[in-house]
Amino acid sequence: MSGLFFGVSKKITYPLCMRKKPWVLIVLAGLHVVAPIGNVTLNALLMERNVLDYFAYAMQMQYLQRNWIILVAPFVAGVAIYACKKWSFFVYIVSITALFAFSYAGYMSKADSISIVPVLFVYFVNVAVVGYFLLPAVREVYFDPGLRWWESQPRYRSDFECTWQKDEQSGFGNVGNFSINGLFLKSSDFPNDGSMIDIHLKNTSQGEAHFKGMTILHRRQGAIGFGVQFEHTNESMALAKAIVSDLDKQGVKMVYRAPNNEDSFLFWLKNLFTTSQGILPKKDK
Repeated sequence: MSGLFFGVSKKITYPLCMRKKPWVLIVLAGLHVVAPIGNVTLNALLMERNVLDYFAYAMQMQYLQRNWIILVAPFVAGVAIYACKKWSFFVYIVSITALFAFSYAGYMSKADSISIVPVLFVYFVNVAVVGYFLLPAVREVYFDPGLRWWESQPRYRSDFECTWQKDEQSGFGNVGNFSINGLFLKSSDFPNDGSMIDIHLKNTSQGEAHFKGMTILHRRQGAIGFGVQFEHTNESMALAKAIVSDLDKQGVKMVYRAPNNEDSFLFWLKNLFTTSQGILPKKDK
């Protein structure tokens, strides 16, 4: 995730994003992590065993060897939910599918002695949760890194002169802001979206600086410039860190909104129960 900043103008505007990880995903991740406790408790109740005695039995190696999936799969699914990455979405689906298959096989082996009602209820809840993650508003958090602004590197105001080149195409402008992972170039010259360009910066604290990066033209406003996400080598990463360190000492770090009460868990919880908002991840303006 780069620290790019789109839409620089006299009046600063920002893309739709999520400034912090949605509380609904954090809560669901936590529930999945502790779900093994619920799984063991449910098994004890279905088998009409004392819950504490059954937990003691569940800690024995013979139980763990047979039932490790109901303990490991929910935990892995919870970690995957919390990670909010494209790969973690698929890890979540695989983990829950494995849990479903194991649970179904376990029920079928004991169908004569276990009521189907609580089993169906648990399956219904699990299917509903999986369906929730398949909703476009939820799924895009995992597939669109541009939404996850909580991952972005700090951005710093700058006015470096810059030239760029791609094959026979070239342009110039000034760097509106700079981060370790990218920059925003104020320019009227635009390469194609997704182009890999060579970037030459002048008058930085480190003198002339050279980077390679991929252009990001989406969300531009009024043809004022474009973002660049760096493709770092070890040398360019060290150079970017040195420039950022000097900019930080100059006190030009960009803070577009400080945390407030609306970011708190209690505010989200109250809003959820009073207005039903917060069930789906919300984009900020």
